[in-house]
Amino acid sequence: MPKPARSLLTSLVLAAACALGATPATAGEVDLKSLQSLKKEKKQYGPYVGVFGGATTSQAGDTTIGTYGYDLLDTDGSAVFGIEVGYSWRTKYLLEFGLEFEGLFSSSQIDTAFGAENADAPALGDVATSTADLNYAAFMLNGVVNLDLRRLRPRIGRFLPRFRPYFGLGVGGAQVWYRNQTTKTFGDLSGVPTAATSTPFAIDEFVMAYQVFGGLEVRINDKVGLYTEYRRLMLEKLNELSDYENEMWLGGLRVRY
Repeated sequence: MPKPARSLLTSLVLAAACALGATPATAGEVDLKSLQSLKKEKKQYGPYVGVFGGATTSQAGDTTIGTYGYDLLDTDGSAVFGIEVGYSWRTKYLLEFGLEFEGLFSSSQIDTAFGAENADAPALGDVATSTADLNYAAFMLNGVVNLDLRRLRPRIGRFLPRFRPYFGLGVGGAQVWYRNQTTKTFGDLSGVPTAATSTPFAIDEFVMAYQVFGGLEVRINDKVGLYTEYRRLMLEKLNELSDYENEMWLGGLRVRY
């Protein structure tokens, strides 16, 4: 009888020791996995940098040269590129808010023409058509709202949360300068061209700028995302150009760190 009792006691002690030894190891593994998951989750938010580029699809505005209004001809295909630095915050809802600073550059062309509807008879020597290269560097502060589907991942799977539609607004300033101005004038009654009485698009200016945009970002992994975006950028009144706006399509790369 003593031997079986001793064997039973020994077995109980060994079982308790094993149980006690296993508990800390299991908890440690769980804690480690939780920390790794939390660290991975944080990569989805926080600071980020990006680069983008694209082209304009249209431009619109009103031009005034001298005392006459001119038609601004639509021009597309102008290059646009820039960089951005931002920070994003996660909320308890299916939204993510971001604040970013960006700088962008565009080089376009201004083509104006004097239409018959603008005046019954132009003054002799007034400009008939004018062309200039329009360049601007804009510095914008943007607010962004993203649709964050990560909270729904247990229900919709891991694929759809990679797609993140967003929209935003921006305000800032733009330095505008013109180059390579070319003007053509009406001829006088004898058919000999006269000198232009106006020199349009000769003043560099700094004006306020505004923009609205929306797009779709696709997460390649926890740090890298690719996006495509539609944007409309508007400049305040310039000396001879008012209500100017550019529509553009952009593509970019964002990296979170």
